Amino acid sequence: MVALTAPARGRAGEKRVLVELLAGGGRQVAAMVAGLVVYTVMARWLKAEKLGAWSLLGTISFQLAIADLGLTTAVQRAAVAADEARARRAVALALVPLCTLGPLAAGASYLWFLGVGGESAELRADISRAAVLVLLGGVVSALGTPYRGYIMARGRANAVAYARTAQAFTHLAVVALGFAVAGRTLMVPSAGLLLASVIELAITLRVALSIDPLLPLRPGIPRDRGEVWGALREGSASLVISASTMLAVRVDAIVLSRVAPLAVVASYGVASRAVEMIYMLTKQATAVLQPRLGDPGRREGAVRVGTGVFCGVIAVSMGSIALNAQPLLVAWVGAVADNDVTATVLAILALASIVTASEEMAGATLTLSGRTAWATAVPAAIGAAVNLSISVLGSPRYGIWAVAGSTVVGSLVKTTLAWINASKLLGYGARDVARAFAPPLAGGLASLATSCALRGPARGGALASAASCAGAALVGAAVCGALLWWLSLRPGAAPAGAPAGAPAS
Repeated sequence: MVALTAPARGRAGEKRVLVELLAGGGRQVAAMVAGLVVYTVMARWLKAEKLGAWSLLGTISFQLAIADLGLTTAVQRAAVAADEARARRAVALALVPLCTLGPLAAGASYLWFLGVGGESAELRADISRAAVLVLLGGVVSALGTPYRGYIMARGRANAVAYARTAQAFTHLAVVALGFAVAGRTLMVPSAGLLLASVIELAITLRVALSIDPLLPLRPGIPRDRGEVWGALREGSASLVISASTMLAVRVDAIVLSRVAPLAVVASYGVASRAVEMIYMLTKQATAVLQPRLGDPGRREGAVRVGTGVFCGVIAVSMGSIALNAQPLLVAWVGAVADNDVTATVLAILALASIVTASEEMAGATLTLSGRTAWATAVPAAIGAAVNLSISVLGSPRYGIWAVAGSTVVGSLVKTTLAWINASKLLGYGARDVARAFAPPLAGGLASLATSCALRGPARGGALASAASCAGAALVGAAVCGALLWWLSLRPGAAPAGAPAGAPAS
């Protein structure tokens, strides 16, 4: 057998990373399309105030996932290390807070929702009824968190994508039929969310048990107290990371509802939802890299190529969306997007998503492979604190500028601190960091420049807007892809820390 040189091994490994990332993103398309259609139907059927209320309902429901106290991290670390017995015990331990704190948090959230709706008695009543179903759906979805973490750590991200696709299409079916039968009430999407969460949980459990039939289905505390405290220490850092992420991304609607009408919250939510869906679609593809990030021999290439591809896709997409996508949003959801609030928020949050994407792979590596997950948690907490402070203190005077702008500032703080820690783990110098960021930066600038040139034609309607966004994104992708290929896969580009031409063992 002919021995491969270190550069050859590196190029082959990074080519596999590229293929896995592209395949992973493709699996999410169906779920994204269904989600887009669901939001379209809701925006067309519901008044702006009810659509704004739905943004609040969805935000609170989603945040129930942190009721696992971050213990899913212990599940993933055990699964990545192929320690099946420890992974089983970690799953049982994670179910303890999910089955206790989750329902308590849902009850507290329901009490808060009783005051939402302003002077409209009809709207307050609709929100209070819908909140019961939405929060119950949030609890059900949260119960699947440790199993989803286990599945992804075992390299089965495609199964998670399948479950989410089934969830999205179930929600779509209930919403489409429910509005026609029951009318314009929040109970329709709420019931759909609950049913969809049940179906997703069932599929997730089936997949997890197919990997390991001995995974527990009920909560339990391991006998080894040292293992419990170790999982809690790991989980506490992950909890801080998850809570910080939610504060940075999901709390905007809640803060804005304190200083603006629900109609403004709805317009803000349209822009936020568009950016978030594109971001999450792309992010799901990176789940296939979790096994690589836990392997010291493969994580350097996975981080570099993963950052180039993931951040590059976000940069070229958001560069075009920020300037020219509003007519497309109006065609998507109607008049609720046809205002300055949506246009402004779209541009600001698109920039924030690019900054956030640049930290994604570095943060995941620190969480899975670092000496402690606090290397990720501390930057996340500081960034979230900056974000929340600017948002809460500035929103009464500056409104959407403070709420959306705080996301950019907080993301910059988090990204800078996380990459400082990740560089130490990976052995990166300034040149290595620049090499990782060069492709997405070049692609993003190319996309933005093309978008500026197409700004006039893009105002001609939905088709013109879509063509402009697609054209700018393709130009940016071509630049990003070419530079990524040249930097990462060219002969002589040995992985960091490995001398060029070093012989394979």
